[in-house]
Amino acid sequence: MELCLITPTKYVKWMRLLPGRFCLANITTPGYQEAFIAAAKDGYDVVLDNGAFENALVDVNKYIEVARKIQPGVLVAPDLLNFNAEVNWTFARGCAERFKMSGLNSELMFVLQCKRNAKQRYKKVLEEAIKSKLFKWIGICRNFCFNAFVQYTHTLNENMNKFYFGVWAEQNGILELARSEGVRFHLLGIGGDIFMLQYLWWVDRADTASLFYQATLGRTVSPSGVLSEVISRPPDYFRRVFGAEHTWDEKLIHNCKEAQKYATAAKRLRYEILKERI
Repeated sequence: MELCLITPTKYVKWMRLLPGRFCLANITTPGYQEAFIAAAKDGYDVVLDNGAFENALVDVNKYIEVARKIQPGVLVAPDLLNFNAEVNWTFARGCAERFKMSGLNSELMFVLQCKRNAKQRYKKVLEEAIKSKLFKWIGICRNFCFNAFVQYTHTLNENMNKFYFGVWAEQNGILELARSEGVRFHLLGIGGDIFMLQYLWWVDRADTASLFYQATLGRTVSPSGVLSEVISRPPDYFRRVFGAEHTWDEKLIHNCKEAQKYATAAKRLRYEILKERI
């Protein structure tokens, strides 16, 4: 599992603590867009997100314009937060067609969304998305996991619901279908139980802002692999100045090392489970 650190604009140099590069569509802030253009030129597989988690959909034409500038390795199709699975799929598929018509060469990501108790609906949509040949990535977000599985897991714990998704997807042939079609999975956020990453062997990539933000608050991943799930990235995260770096840099380095440790363990587990099927 490859991890990507999402940092505020002023601190993009700290992205290098983790191997991936992930940027949100909030890239009109001076310096942020330029940082990812440079990262793409340096050979990083930049993932450009659509900004649905900023509570506003990106204008698709402007999104395409930004993508042309950055040339990301992966472009996330806009998703409709907490919407009906079929509506979300229809919208994302239409955006994907527009991306292709615009001449963008980025791989595309479809982010699952659904309402509560809609198991057959999201299963059907997920299978269609994997078979569509439009998307090389499936994005798994917190809201989808809560809505899809909380009635079975009876907990709002983000990583427990993601773990349940992996079990369900394996039992229903989804993971095998994805492997056969060359489709990979990306976690949009890693939750608070960092230690659970080691069991999410089916995940190829994950991004996080919490490792940075909580380090600036003096919070670190515990010896048992836990970071607070209650604290979330503030609305002004990308513009905020977080004080002198020497007051939190060691905590950030610690958080990233601990998270990477569990991500590496997931990679080992993947090999043990799949072996000759890899």
